[in-house]
Amino acid sequence: TWVPLERATKGIVVTQYDMHSIEALGLVKIDLLGQRALTIVADTVKMVEENYGTKVDVERLPEREEKTAALIRGGLTMGCFQIESPGMRSLLQQIEAETPEDVIVALSLIRPGPAEAGMKEQFVRFRRGLEEVTYLHPKMEKILRETYGIMLYQEDILKVASGVGGLSLAEADGLRRAVTKRRSPEEMAKHKKGFMAGARRNGIPEDVAKTIWLRMANFSAYSFCKAHAATYGQIAYRCCYLKAHYPAEFLAAVLTNQAGYYPASAYVGEARRWGIAVLPPDVNRSRKRYTAKGGMLRIGLMQVKDLTATSLKSILAERKDAPFRTLDDFCWRVEISRPEVENLIKCGAMDGFGRTRPELLWELNLVFDDILEEKRRAGDATLFSMSETFKVPTTVPEIPDYPDFQKVHLEQEILGLAVTCHPLALYWQTLVAKGIVPSTKLPEYADRRVRASGRLVTSRRARTADGKLMKFLTLEDVHGTFEVILFPDAYQRLGGILLSEGPYLVWGTVRWENGSAALIGENIRSLKDSHTHHM
Repeated sequence: TWVPLERATKGIVVTQYDMHSIEALGLVKIDLLGQRALTIVADTVKMVEENYGTKVDVERLPEREEKTAALIRGGLTMGCFQIESPGMRSLLQQIEAETPEDVIVALSLIRPGPAEAGMKEQFVRFRRGLEEVTYLHPKMEKILRETYGIMLYQEDILKVASGVGGLSLAEADGLRRAVTKRRSPEEMAKHKKGFMAGARRNGIPEDVAKTIWLRMANFSAYSFCKAHAATYGQIAYRCCYLKAHYPAEFLAAVLTNQAGYYPASAYVGEARRWGIAVLPPDVNRSRKRYTAKGGMLRIGLMQVKDLTATSLKSILAERKDAPFRTLDDFCWRVEISRPEVENLIKCGAMDGFGRTRPELLWELNLVFDDILEEKRRAGDATLFSMSETFKVPTTVPEIPDYPDFQKVHLEQEILGLAVTCHPLALYWQTLVAKGIVPSTKLPEYADRRVRASGRLVTSRRARTADGKLMKFLTLEDVHGTFEVILFPDAYQRLGGILLSEGPYLVWGTVRWENGSAALIGENIRSLKDSHTHHM
């Protein structure tokens, strides 16, 4: 077969025909998806080997391992591929998921089709024993026992069409294609005729066979390929295993690859909750990437705002010869601009020089221009030796370091996250004294009106059945994350307040459902605009 080719924008050679035409010509079409999660897994495994000398074989993980099972069952899956969104973590808790197979089922249930069709809620009720499982026919029980009688995967159509309708596997696959691709009424009628005839031969009552057919015919809204779900489920399970056993290395890999559902600050908060010490970037110790060692997570220099690739490369190259001892030593040896040095100082990357951040900024103002001028005169060849001999005379007064609230503010501005402490920790004792309920305690207040507080880490808009807008919020306090649901009336009143990450005060009623808690939001106020003594 001959087909015309062309070079795509990114330089690779592609066919000029689309995928359907290529398939019709008899050529093999393969979908190749790039997944950062694979890099996260590989980076974690590499760091674990560097730190502990242990080679983790992710291809041969146990099917059920208690640490991993507890993590999945508790919905503690932030950072884990495909299963870290608020809705997914809630579902994992509701179905008490523990194994790779459970994760695969959850990945299929969370999709819009099953959720809108009520299949997710039905599965949860069956799984938790709140509703008795019934099957349309004994043959259906044999086929669909693992999903409690619910046709969840495209492969289920193949099994039902063959096991109930007596179709060959080739005919069953034709039916699967017709159902999932919304084929013509004529084609569907032909498949229905074959299915009903086969069901009669298998002794299936006609009314039962019709009901089964209708369920298959309506399957297009929520069909999902189990092989696809299984592949994603295996990657997700590997992430869960690595997080359960090597959380610092895993979260460092997530942050380095800038992956995941949440901003970097949320993963730093997650690290704290796992008892991992978070260290600021350091011009002598940080790599470009995030690193983990001894249960500590070091912020990578890649996170520093406006630090150019050239400056970063210069820092890493220069310190190979000798560590930077002082600020003027650093300025002599590194090709870097004053604003970049200021950002490094303000975010804590030069704390190791033994001076407070305000003192370092004072010194920078005294020495930078003189060093720059002397470097221009001397030329690059002698910079290292000159840094040893030429000293700019400096007298730096003793200046107290910034208070924590100012450090947190500067770190958030320059790093996009806080290293000194969780932003809410600055207010937390006052908030608790005023009756704020911590996220971890919300389940104890089911159906009661409470006040909670947190910073906004992510949000999602949705429409109700009658087309009105509502919003789902994920907030984070010092103990964990919690969900706030703003129904249309509340969203219309409060949506305009949610213009930043906060932090916020939230009033609402706790809804507890199948092992998962959420706050039905009634009122929200920015903590920055509220005086805690007026709460």
